[in-house]
Amino acid sequence: MLSLRDRRARGEKVSIKWDKEDAPRYGNTRDARNVSLFDSLAEAEEMANKGDVILAIDIPSSAKLTRNQERYVQVNKIPKDWVVGETSHKNLVQQALSEGKPVPAEVLKDYPDLYTPMGDKRLTNTKVPEIIQQFPHPAPKQMVIGGDLGKLIIEIPPPRGSHVESEENKAALKESWVKAFGANTVIRTNERWDNTVKHLGYKSLSVPEEARDYLSTAILTDQELCEQSQAKLQEAEVVSDGRLEPRQLGNLMLARAIANSFHFVTKLQGVYAAIIPPASDRVRTAGLYGTSTKVIYISLDQLYNGKDMIDTLIHELAHHKEFVETGEAEDLTPSHSTSMTYVAAAVVQNTARGDYHLWLKDVTW
Repeated sequence: MLSLRDRRARGEKVSIKWDKEDAPRYGNTRDARNVSLFDSLAEAEEMANKGDVILAIDIPSSAKLTRNQERYVQVNKIPKDWVVGETSHKNLVQQALSEGKPVPAEVLKDYPDLYTPMGDKRLTNTKVPEIIQQFPHPAPKQMVIGGDLGKLIIEIPPPRGSHVESEENKAALKESWVKAFGANTVIRTNERWDNTVKHLGYKSLSVPEEARDYLSTAILTDQELCEQSQAKLQEAEVVSDGRLEPRQLGNLMLARAIANSFHFVTKLQGVYAAIIPPASDRVRTAGLYGTSTKVIYISLDQLYNGKDMIDTLIHELAHHKEFVETGEAEDLTPSHSTSMTYVAAAVVQNTARGDYHLWLKDVTW
């Protein structure tokens, strides 16, 4: 039984559907012995079989109702005036196909006119039966995303029948996002990623939680960006000293001398030249610190110039100091900035004292 009385009480408009040409088929009543009554459309959908008809009925408050042994409502007859409309199991299958929902193969085989087995291509009549449209379903909610960066208007949930997962829809959503916020904007899922996102050449944008899952089908999130970056950096390749040019080797030897002059609680395990892939499509990677190996890697191109090497080394030494003291090694954090100031000051002091003079003669500036 799907009672519409409550819907009318909420102010919903529901029209009675019973055409004259239906009379020969229905008569004035239906034999209740051949009718199953359910409390919701969901129950009726679950129990419906091929050939079944599902009626939406509104039982008057004056009707006498009893329940059978299974506690389902029983009535002696169903007058035509109780019937609001009808659908069928086939209509429900058609509805599911039109909305892109998965339908089991054993169900589809009963309706070959709705489905053609050609890969994933489905040939359907997307016109939704009237009675199904009358049953309650979540209405799309229009939502404005953005602020100072720009604005994007979307509907959550997406309109019925839209294939959110389709490549065409993803491409359209991504295009709208880029037009509104730029190609370097990602979805913020956690503020802890903000500094890393900025370091990678991107911006983070907060979106309402109810819109996040929908948008993330096409738009990169901050966490995904950071995970992709980490995966790329794991491809770094160490270059042995014997493969370096003399100027690169001279700068690397100075880097090792500087690193060895620091006595952290946990010793740095080494400084190496490496071929380091870009951390993202928007920035290059000058250096890398391994939190598990306690090793610093300096990109080959940074070893051609003494200033570039020292800038990179101070940055990565500060990461080591930060990690030893806090367990974190993220860019643009207050603790990393403090550590960089400490390391830079110590390098200047040690240089003035002459600690690195043996290696400075081989450095190219």
